[in-house]
Amino acid sequence: MKYYKVIIAIIAVLISSVYTLTTVYCDFEKIASTYVCSPISLNPVLNDNEEIAVNGSHLTNFKDEDVTYIRFNSPLTLQYVPTKLFEIFQNIEIFGLQNVNLVNITSEAFTNCYKLKSLHIDGNKKLTEIPARFAESCSNLVNLYLPGNAIKVIDKEAFKGLDNLHYLVLTRNELEEIDPDLLSSVGNLQNLFLDHNRIKFLNSDLFYPLRKLQLLSITNNQIEEVSLELFRNNPLLDQIFFDHNEIVAIEEKFFDEYPGRRENYEFRFYNNNCTNSIVSNKGERIENFDDFEICFKNWNESHQKVFDEEEFSTDNEVITVLNTTTEVTTTETTTTGATTTEITTTEVPSTIGDIIHRDCRYFLNENRKYTCVLENVDLALTMIGGKHYEDQNDENVTHLFFYNSTLSKVPSIIFQKFPNLEFLSIAHTQLTIINDQTFDGCGKLTKIDASGNHISKIAETSLRKCKNLKTIDVSGNPLRYIDGEIFFYDPQLKHIILNNNF
Repeated sequence: MKYYKVIIAIIAVLISSVYTLTTVYCDFEKIASTYVCSPISLNPVLNDNEEIAVNGSHLTNFKDEDVTYIRFNSPLTLQYVPTKLFEIFQNIEIFGLQNVNLVNITSEAFTNCYKLKSLHIDGNKKLTEIPARFAESCSNLVNLYLPGNAIKVIDKEAFKGLDNLHYLVLTRNELEEIDPDLLSSVGNLQNLFLDHNRIKFLNSDLFYPLRKLQLLSITNNQIEEVSLELFRNNPLLDQIFFDHNEIVAIEEKFFDEYPGRRENYEFRFYNNNCTNSIVSNKGERIENFDDFEICFKNWNESHQKVFDEEEFSTDNEVITVLNTTTEVTTTETTTTGATTTEITTTEVPSTIGDIIHRDCRYFLNENRKYTCVLENVDLALTMIGGKHYEDQNDENVTHLFFYNSTLSKVPSIIFQKFPNLEFLSIAHTQLTIINDQTFDGCGKLTKIDASGNHISKIAETSLRKCKNLKTIDVSGNPLRYIDGEIFFYDPQLKHIILNNNF
């Protein structure tokens, strides 16, 4: 009898330990029309097939079937993808694993994910590989975001089954080469981002399967040559960004015969080796920067106004928020030197499957100014969340910092959400242009910091709506020219900081 009691006790302990190891504690909330589960704590998941129990109180009249968005975020840590969540929440359309130290994705990581539309796996510095057919069951996946990991290897069959994929982001990884067969399974892809990797060579067949490709961004790599052969089967591709590579050769016929040239096409090759010398197939050499710009006008004429769209950050009050909980600390850091980041944004449809969500880290700075820090923004930002400090609200926010982010423009949502912004820091965010739309909604801004970017021009009317602007910092940019008319539109503008420009 004692023997049986011992066995029962052991079984009970084992059951208890398994339950403890696989419990996810969810904070449920309603964001717009989306019902969200945000895990606030969890016991380590030992493998991606392990049974999982979910704890947490649903909002009134809501249940597991109503959850369409699950987002794991720091400071949580996951070694594997908690696959079994797709059995508990069967209507998941958005799934996020952001900054959770994810180590591994297996080929079975995503099962029962038939309704998934957007998958976000970013900021996991231990994630180095993407295996074959890892999301094959996610047949309705439209958006796949894999930025800011440490991915070095992607199996050539990794994207098998993703026939409906439109949007693929692989920015800020460690890719050195891409298998020419990798994109053969995603023939409906429309937007491809490969920025900030270490790619040196593009196989001439790499983009051939992508007949519907419209935008390609491959900035901040090590590519040396661009051939028309690369795009021979991409008739819709009319936005190509090759900024910050090592391009020394571009075929002359590229400018005249490119198949995707239409009225609103946009090709960018800023800051390459060929800004000093273009080598064409006729052996012609163009030796100075001005001639280089003229060379591009004959095929980029309709998009010259794209020369205006960047942002700033002033003060040395760059903020590092060390804790994501209510206990927040700040440190002062000197902002010297430009970091390298990518330009990768396009307008993303505002459907439920395309929500780009980031939480603010709110606190009162040392001057008692209510401050928000937005981290890791590198795509079109469509939703801002986060828990306010004490009794504060959106209207109280006067200082906004983009930290560890890469922007091609200032998200318009920030001026809608924070109507009383006085200070905006967009330093070191890879902006290239400040144009007429960059600061729409800036009526109460007094200071803008856009230092350490890639701004080459500021449009004369770009600050026309910033009637209270007094200081703008554009130091550490490749800025060559500022139109004096900006003072006509902004009579209170007293300080333009221009250190370390051309």
